[in-house]
Amino acid sequence: MENSKITRLIDKLRLELRNDKDKNADLSELLVEYNKMIEAIKKTYRKHWMGDDSIGWDELGSDLCTVLCCVMGNEEFVKFAKTAHINQVVNGE
Repeated sequence: MENSKITRLIDKLRLELRNDKDKNADLSELLVEYNKMIEAIKKTYRKHWMGDDSIGWDELGSDLCTVLCCVMGNEEFVKFAKTAHINQVVNGE
C-alpha cells in the first residue's frame, strides 16, 4: 500500500532530524495524534456512510471531540461548538 503524503513527509523529517532527539520526539508525538485523527475519521465514515451500528453516537462524539480538541485546541473547539449550537437553534435543526 502506498504511503500517504503526510507519512512520506514525516519520514523525510525524521531523516532530517535524526540527530535532534527533542525534535524527533515532537515529531513522534505529532504522528501519534495524526493516527488518532485518522482512526476517528475512519470510525465516522463507518458510522455515517456504512451504517455501522456497532459504533454508538456517544462513542463517536467523544472520539471526535477528543481529536478536534487536540487539533484545534480546547479554546477553539469551545468557540466552534458554541457557534455550531447557535446555528442549530437559529436554523431550527
